[in-house]
Amino acid sequence: MLHRKTYHVKAFKRELKTKEPVIMSTLETVRVFLTEQPLEGLEKLYQEPRELPPEERAQNVTRLLRKQAEEVNTEWDKLNLHSADWQRKLDEALERLQKLQEAADELDLKLRQAEVIKGSWQPVGDLLIDSLQDHLEKVKVLRGETAPLKENVNQVNDLARQLTTLGIQLSPYTLSTLEDLNTRWKLLQVGLL
Repeated sequence: MLHRKTYHVKAFKRELKTKEPVIMSTLETVRVFLTEQPLEGLEKLYQEPRELPPEERAQNVTRLLRKQAEEVNTEWDKLNLHSADWQRKLDEALERLQKLQEAADELDLKLRQAEVIKGSWQPVGDLLIDSLQDHLEKVKVLRGETAPLKENVNQVNDLARQLTTLGIQLSPYTLSTLEDLNTRWKLLQVGLL
């Protein structure tokens, strides 16, 4: 979804770029026209409903053309600014989404490693009294190794929260991944109590 919006903004900006020479050329033509046109020629372009002296009519036409050229120039500048701002926001959102993906991938890897270690242990009910102390030591070591994972879990959840506060809707896949990571973290913690 975000990639599609980014593509559309880039296409829109390319289209603006192709139209820029026409807009600028038209504005320049109006400017040249206003500086070169004799007052008598301007009065033919603009007819006042009441009778005005030719000089005043020409001045009115000049003012009207100048005002419209300024409006076109102002609106063109606004359009370019809005387009650049839109692109910046999309780029920022894409960057944050990539950070979320990287953090989620890193957390997934660390959780898998801890789950493999925990999965290699014998069930507590099957342990002999002699190996109970050894098992408790393994639990303490793994607990110490997994404690920093809490920071990774918080980072992933914070990145997701930042995206949603920016109005970016996370995909069902991303939401499912986040739920899976949080569930696995909780299960790992329960298993190490």
